[in-house]
Amino acid sequence: MALIVSIQQVASNVVVTINGSVNLAGLTNVGNGGSGTEGIFSGDTIKFAPSATSLEWYQGINGVATGPFGSNSSNPFVGAYTTTDYIVLANLSNSTGQIRVPAGYTSGTVISNSMTFTSSSFFSLGLNVGTYVYSWGSGANADSVTVYVGVTPPSPTTINAPLPFSWSLIGVNATGVVSTSSVTGSFAGFTVVSGSATFTGLKDANGVNLASIASPLIVSAGVTYPIFVTSASLSSGAVLFYP
Repeated sequence: MALIVSIQQVASNVVVTINGSVNLAGLTNVGNGGSGTEGIFSGDTIKFAPSATSLEWYQGINGVATGPFGSNSSNPFVGAYTTTDYIVLANLSNSTGQIRVPAGYTSGTVISNSMTFTSSSFFSLGLNVGTYVYSWGSGANADSVTVYVGVTPPSPTTINAPLPFSWSLIGVNATGVVSTSSVTGSFAGFTVVSGSATFTGLKDANGVNLASIASPLIVSAGVTYPIFVTSASLSSGAVLFYP
């Protein structure tokens, strides 16, 4: 699980997109409240939510070492969002950074949204080109938000075909565990059963990391991988894991 924010100059506009999911386990719920004025503020706050939106506030991001991705400017957004996946990233460069999500949000649920600042530039919005990573939690609760300003996010690895393997050698059943977020255990392989699956974590039986937040792995729908894995984290798609 991870969130990717991409801020790019497209012709005379600045387009801000957010994709991914959030692991709330490493954060603390500090109550709820309104989203406030939507837009980009103070070089460390991005609000993908209309001002009247009620959200749950989760705190626990310490981004002091990373710092802000822009200046102390105020850039209200007055256009239309591409979806109703509302989320607020607040005070990311402080020791009390927050993520605010709708009530009932479940860790691992995919979020995707976009807003366009017309007739704008990085300069007019007070943004600094670069890559900024804000993380929290540890172990299974670790997660992050990466903000790319004028930098193209890395393309995840895409695999379109399964490896040859004789399933009968290990006696794998046709039943298993379907997950859209994360699993741990001992699995003889997996099949992507819905949508392209994006793995932000995948570890084999030898403890080798096959995917991570920094190097995600995309597997197309219908593809089966007969590889022994002990844990996996997903930001999209549904996967059937064979015990």
